[in-house]
Amino acid sequence: MLKQHIEDFLVRKISGYPAAELLVAVSGGLDSMVLLHALAALAVKYQVLKCRVVHFNHHLRGQDANDDECFVARYCRQQAMELIVGQGRNIPEQRRQQGLSLEEAAREARYLFFDRCLAEKRQSWLLTAHTASDQAETVIMNLLRGSGLRGLKGIPAQRGRILRPLLALERREIQAYATRHAVPFVEDRTNRSFAFTRNRIRHQLLPLLKEEAGARLEKRLSAMAAGLAADLAVIDELVENFVSRWVEFDAKRRELFIIRRELKSQNPGLLPHIIERCVFLAGCRKQLPERTLSTLVKLAVGENRKSLTSFRLADKLFFVVQPDRIIIGGRNFEVENQQAFFLLLPGPGRYQLPENRGLLQMEFLEKREIDANLQSGNDQEDGEIFDADSISFPLVLRSWQPGDVFFPLGMAGRRKKVKNFFIDCKVPLEQKHRIPILCHEQRIIWIAGYRLDERFAVTTKTRNVMKVVYHAEPYS
Repeated sequence: MLKQHIEDFLVRKISGYPAAELLVAVSGGLDSMVLLHALAALAVKYQVLKCRVVHFNHHLRGQDANDDECFVARYCRQQAMELIVGQGRNIPEQRRQQGLSLEEAAREARYLFFDRCLAEKRQSWLLTAHTASDQAETVIMNLLRGSGLRGLKGIPAQRGRILRPLLALERREIQAYATRHAVPFVEDRTNRSFAFTRNRIRHQLLPLLKEEAGARLEKRLSAMAAGLAADLAVIDELVENFVSRWVEFDAKRRELFIIRRELKSQNPGLLPHIIERCVFLAGCRKQLPERTLSTLVKLAVGENRKSLTSFRLADKLFFVVQPDRIIIGGRNFEVENQQAFFLLLPGPGRYQLPENRGLLQMEFLEKREIDANLQSGNDQEDGEIFDADSISFPLVLRSWQPGDVFFPLGMAGRRKKVKNFFIDCKVPLEQKHRIPILCHEQRIIWIAGYRLDERFAVTTKTRNVMKVVYHAEPYS
């Protein structure tokens, strides 16, 4: 029955099965040895099915870890199976550097090894021996930690080319197979230690829960996790759609930009998933605690319009909330970008810019008052006119931000990055943050003293005109 279950799983997951190359992750413990034994039997049945064994020595249990490696190597020699061994010799140091628990650091190192094996064997699939019992323990552990849906979905049955064919089977079914077929295995003594949360759940909490909920609790929890994984697949599709439309990535700076207005327009239930995905794409590999994620959501949708808000993440990243966008990257803009500024303009008037950046004046005009020379939309000294019917107050006057784009007047509706526009205009790098940019919501109206955005140009349909004049102070 167990072999048939594995075979049915592989038929569903691998196109062209049984003509497949499998890498079997084997620790030497009960679950992985049972998986290897069953797959070896299938390889005899189907000569085109190829199995190789991969083993990772974490070097965390002294001689016991080396003994496990020797056990697996000896079994592979007896069965004439190829063995690939990985060594994790600096996991405690990685743990300290990355701020991970020992279990997290060990898992990170192990899966990096698995990924390397898959990269070298490009047509292969890697199989691990996680069971429904492991799934139940993971779900309970994440529940106790206050995880959201992503934590409660537990261990996925598939992640890329990594498959888990035993995930629907309980440990008692694995033990029954091992007894029936006399499968050899080694017992990890740390599995009995109550120093580890998972072991306390396995040996203390789960038995109590089974007394109340019945012996099939593990399978019910595993089925629930599979259902949540299906629901999350739908959510992830919505998230990816948002990311493709409203998230930009600056590869040179390794910074990610989220259009804040669009983020705030999403269903509130989707926001944690969008932010979590963006943080991951920006390079944070540590799973965000639910409390941190909740804080980031509140920052992202808050109404703090006058200053930057920065939150330090793991992996030396910052989550920076600006009025127009959210930036996730390695720079703390509150500390490093002292030249950045933001000014809210509630209506026409005179506005003194901070740090001697100059003076901006705005006034409404009727179209009939505009000189024919101004109607062309060309710059007049340091001033400009634009269609007042296309805007509503408040406007924003701010400095340049990475990822800024506009549609320069005179370029036939073509979009251009402000960064590239500054390069074309030969604006010195140290001065670009000082140039005021007038904005309506997320759209640039005018780069002061340089160019109007075509979307706000005066047309024959314009009834009211806004005149804006910028008097720059000399750069210090």
